[in-house]
Amino acid sequence: MKLLSLCTFLSCVFSMRSELCDTNWKSCSNVADIATITCDTATRSDCDVVNGSLTTSDDESVLGLVVPPFTTIDPETCRKKCQEQADSAPDQKCEFFRWFKDHATKETTCSLQTTCEHDQWCDSFDCATGQLPDCDEDGNRIFPCPLASPTVWDNSKFHVICTDPLLGDVNVYDSMTTSVPGNTVCSTIRMCAAWNETGVEASEPFYRKLAIRCNGTVGIGAGTLEPMPITGSTDLSTAMIVGNTIVEQKCDSTCPELTINIPAEQYWADLICDDPLEEGGILKDGNSCILLCDNHLKMSIDCRFTREGEKQWQDGEGTELTAATIKC
Repeated sequence: MKLLSLCTFLSCVFSMRSELCDTNWKSCSNVADIATITCDTATRSDCDVVNGSLTTSDDESVLGLVVPPFTTIDPETCRKKCQEQADSAPDQKCEFFRWFKDHATKETTCSLQTTCEHDQWCDSFDCATGQLPDCDEDGNRIFPCPLASPTVWDNSKFHVICTDPLLGDVNVYDSMTTSVPGNTVCSTIRMCAAWNETGVEASEPFYRKLAIRCNGTVGIGAGTLEPMPITGSTDLSTAMIVGNTIVEQKCDSTCPELTINIPAEQYWADLICDDPLEEGGILKDGNSCILLCDNHLKMSIDCRFTREGEKQWQDGEGTELTAATIKC
């Protein structure tokens, strides 16, 4: 029984281990067996591309690398071109890239390749290499997290924004988005006062918010969605992850009950609400009204969120309303 438990434990640990990058990923020699993109920084003419030994001159995954045309290339763009070729090629996919700036010829090259052999000279600011997917400083591969389906937009819940530190915003509501890059963080756009987990200070980035991230270094061949450690609610941040789909969550903050007593002498005042007021003239969250004074609109009365995630009764201009201010 103990042996079985040990085997089960080891199996679990193995399934969650990280995959290591090639030992030479920071200093690859120039193999360029997929393609070479060359840009002349002196003439500023359009960059051109030449196929490598594993591709042909009419290979669309290579020819499309310089469409639309551009005149310069940096290490990050070189990495993106490697990813672009890998995404479009049926086989012979780019896995390593090598960016090099030659001060003598004024040319900058981006080599796309399938292998990486050590280059002892590629360790200066004029040479940069890398592997797909990205690697962290400890040499772990950073995989994207797959998405089984797009996030459903629900107006009764708080919407989510996802941001990759390198690529910017990632639209998880788009059915064309099938994964989020490693290290992408997804959080609710707005605060909710009901998400007030003890110990989370207002200075924290996810104070009164929910947040998850793609941990690209945990898993085999794919990253793992997981809740961020410090958020407004650990339980609801965890609930954002349903399988491989990101799910919006509802904020349970409510407006306080408001007793409306319009002075009796204001006989020209008319309060019109979506639903009748509760007994005693009580206005509850979920209802809204307008106040007419001598048949002219005086104010609207709606329950709205503040920037801090509180809910309060406001007029059409966002001014907080109290029982005393609701009158003609």
